[in-house]
Amino acid sequence: MKKKLVVLILLLVLITGVIFTGCTFVRQNEERVANAVLATVDYDYAGNEYFPKQTLSLTVTRSELMSYINYVIYLYNNYNMQYNPKDVFEDSIDSLITQKYQILEGMAYLMNNANADRRAAMYFFTDDYKSLYGEKIIPEGLLTIAERYSAIASTNESFITSIEKFVEDYENEKRELNTTSVKENLTARYAAGYSVDTTDADKDGYADGVKYAHLLENGEYEEGLYLNEVSSDRATAVDYKKVFLKITLVKEGEPNFIAYLPLDESAIASADDDKNVSTNIHITNKVASSNYEEPVVTDEEVVDEETGKKSTKQVTTYKTHTAVGYYKLISPRTSFAESTDSSQQQPAEEEEPDMLDTYRYYTTFDINDAEQKEFFENGQIFNIAPAGLDDATKDAYRRFKEEKKNALISFTTDTDAYNGLGYYYKSSFESAILTTCQHELYQTALANRPITEDALQKQYAILAAKQKEEYDVLKSYKEQIDKFATTIGTDLSTCYYIPLEALSNTTYTYTDTAGDEQTRAYAVLNEDGTYTIDMFYITHVLFKFDDAIKTIIDRFITKDLTDADEIKAKKLDLILSVGLLNTNKSNEDYSKESGDALEDAYYVILDNEGNAKLVDDEGNPLSLEQQLLSEKVKDVYTDLTNELAIATNNEERLTIFKKYMTWYNDDGGSMKSKLGYFVAMGDIKHSYDGDDFPNAAKELYIDYFDNGIYDNGATRNSFTSYGLHTEIISFMPFYNVELTDLGNGLWTLGLDAKLDLEDANFRTTVSKSVEDTLNSTTYSAWTSSIKKEDAEKNAVREEKQLNKLAKTLGITRSK
Repeated sequence: MKKKLVVLILLLVLITGVIFTGCTFVRQNEERVANAVLATVDYDYAGNEYFPKQTLSLTVTRSELMSYINYVIYLYNNYNMQYNPKDVFEDSIDSLITQKYQILEGMAYLMNNANADRRAAMYFFTDDYKSLYGEKIIPEGLLTIAERYSAIASTNESFITSIEKFVEDYENEKRELNTTSVKENLTARYAAGYSVDTTDADKDGYADGVKYAHLLENGEYEEGLYLNEVSSDRATAVDYKKVFLKITLVKEGEPNFIAYLPLDESAIASADDDKNVSTNIHITNKVASSNYEEPVVTDEEVVDEETGKKSTKQVTTYKTHTAVGYYKLISPRTSFAESTDSSQQQPAEEEEPDMLDTYRYYTTFDINDAEQKEFFENGQIFNIAPAGLDDATKDAYRRFKEEKKNALISFTTDTDAYNGLGYYYKSSFESAILTTCQHELYQTALANRPITEDALQKQYAILAAKQKEEYDVLKSYKEQIDKFATTIGTDLSTCYYIPLEALSNTTYTYTDTAGDEQTRAYAVLNEDGTYTIDMFYITHVLFKFDDAIKTIIDRFITKDLTDADEIKAKKLDLILSVGLLNTNKSNEDYSKESGDALEDAYYVILDNEGNAKLVDDEGNPLSLEQQLLSEKVKDVYTDLTNELAIATNNEERLTIFKKYMTWYNDDGGSMKSKLGYFVAMGDIKHSYDGDDFPNAAKELYIDYFDNGIYDNGATRNSFTSYGLHTEIISFMPFYNVELTDLGNGLWTLGLDAKLDLEDANFRTTVSKSVEDTLNSTTYSAWTSSIKKEDAEKNAVREEKQLNKLAKTLGITRSK
């Protein structure tokens, strides 16, 4: 859930209650005076027909001041700045008083300007609030039900994080104790003459007496790897915490001794980093334990360096036995996986719907709606003593409560409604008042001054003119074109200005589909008044090379051939005709809408002979149909090109192509931008792995603008060190496009230009820019109207308490 930002950054200290130690001069409070009031700030509220007249009050407590001071010093230290402890102390109490007064002003604003919808949703008017506080007005009451839930939920997140950390600590401690105990037992058995069972060691030398096992829920062990829920990080598919070494020790005349030794995190290794297994074409990941040491005592001759005398001493060395487990994880691909290529367009992150804005004026929630139910449940006061916990979680809650007890947080004393965590909720509610004020001020300003088309056009022109200045200082057309290519290669949504003069007056050469050399400008004016700028985006399916095909290429192709075209033709023949490269198909039921679709992945577990055993994530054998998900690349390519051949337009072709990407693409970075990979005609510098990848894309583009159709098919093939890439043009934003001249050579795409494959445009981003400016200026004007002097007039400082704290900190205050 997205959260609003609080404008006053130092007020974050009030929200989190963080107490920094070590690099600060204030140590964590260990006295039972954390809730001592150091200042009280009042506000005489006149009241209205909905809210009673009364004096509103907020306090600054010792723990708040200490947190604030420590945070300020943290900032000083972080920026390597010197500070005066006395100045920090005085400025901090002044700032907190001002902030408290600002919150009181915010409370008055909300009461004086609340419309009927807001009043109906305010917590102040609920029976629950009245039973606790009556007519007393506190920050919590002036929030709507949704705003209150949101503040509680954000506070609860910090509690949940602490609980999860304590659970992890408990499990790690338990695992360490278990490891120590098992090792002690093994050592004792070795001393008694036991050794690792090697009677049926396999041909690779791995002992039969050292295998992998995992712990079942019934407390029993089962041989084999524990495969975790499918993760986008394949190395984490095996959870080391649930994997054990099953060690079988034998001694003649004695029963076998079996021990289960926990693995540590270093036991998980990737095959890509292990040269010993890189030649096994089946291996995706390797899971290996640290070698388990078996002591072997031998006699060793020792020569004294001074006397030259020889003697014999016993030396203990170690025989090692390692269990190795291989598996291949076939997880669903996606056309929009995370990018790892710096040359690829990087879009702004998609914003999640803001549930707070959606529910802000709700007084009740539909619990049958999943999102609303989650919003409601997350907004409940944190339960510090839930029932039915497992041992690890029960211990985590114990540690959590002990931590809070030791911190001596100033819990509320007039009510137990917050389960003893009132300090944290109180801070969140106060902060939420300012966030809510900013929202309400903005909504009022937006209603009074709606964003007009003229305002958007002016803002767009400002952005374009500002960007044009960056081009005007460049010395040549070539520099301008390079800058333009860099801009749209990084983010098309920031391309406000187009250097049309430079693009129209700079040419490049290319070979047309008839084989003739041609000269063409980067920007061409078409007969219908549109322009075509020869820069575009492609996407691809990567069929990754395995070790076998790499060996063949190294030994039998690049060794004997030197001509690039001949090498490429030979590699294509081996893969697309002979069929020497395989791929694995993701589950056909996978869809982008299903999220990570963890249930749709499957595992291939491999034995030491290289034979595959196909199972799902619970170890159940897959059906014959599922086992056929491994296919030859030549067959996949044939199916793809056949489907593309009968498509009638580019949009249909791309839809078909993205389906194959979802099934087969081994490039995790492709298409995250909803654009593809950027390619420019001519000799504009690129960062791809060799020229074959962009050159294949250029062949497609030339074919299209030469013939108006893909005369030689909608795909091209290329090679990089990664493998075979089958490419298609994904997006041509500058092909026959109408450009807008805003005057004085200020050429632009226009507010409604299509910026990606999902129809994003400048109107959305420019509107947000205008709205954000209105939001910040409106809120700044309101905060600026609140004077520090007014805060001081309405504040009562407890000088005795302040002096006592200052003395404790070694600070001498002025009289």
